[in-house]
Amino acid sequence: MRTAALPNLHLPIMTKSTELKPDHRLPVFEPSVGTVPDVRLPFGCPHGNGEHILFVDQEPLANLCRNVLERFGYRASHCTSSARALALLQEQPDLFDLVIAEMNMCGPDVAGFARRLFEIRPGARVIMTTSFNSSLTLSRLHEMGITELLQKPYDIRSLAESVHRTLDRRSSPA
Repeated sequence: MRTAALPNLHLPIMTKSTELKPDHRLPVFEPSVGTVPDVRLPFGCPHGNGEHILFVDQEPLANLCRNVLERFGYRASHCTSSARALALLQEQPDLFDLVIAEMNMCGPDVAGFARRLFEIRPGARVIMTTSFNSSLTLSRLHEMGITELLQKPYDIRSLAESVHRTLDRRSSPA
């Protein structure tokens, strides 16, 4: 097993080869899923106390980040669409303490996703992630009610600190 940076998480990946010709092989990298036994958590990162986080992003990143968050002491669930995230929130609005969503998973209408999320769960804590420079500024995201923007690629420490800051705001006066 080798390690590679998948949004700087440095999580294990499995390598398999696809045969092209008898003497040539093209390596194909697939992030491993399931447990993340080889991840070393950075020293001094904040840990959770069982808070429940919904992570919305593409597989396998959503699954890998879910595993990392669980290693930090959070309960974590993941899904791969904003529609499914909103449905989960509609079913049980108080189940999640934090939503972390990739902007691309929200479709072209990030503001619509945020508006619907806050209709379902007023006061929800939301971190948006993105791998591109969005036309949405941090101040515009704040106006929508989104707490933080986490730029990809991010590392484990950045994820842990962003989650901690955002959850800490819940108990702090605005």
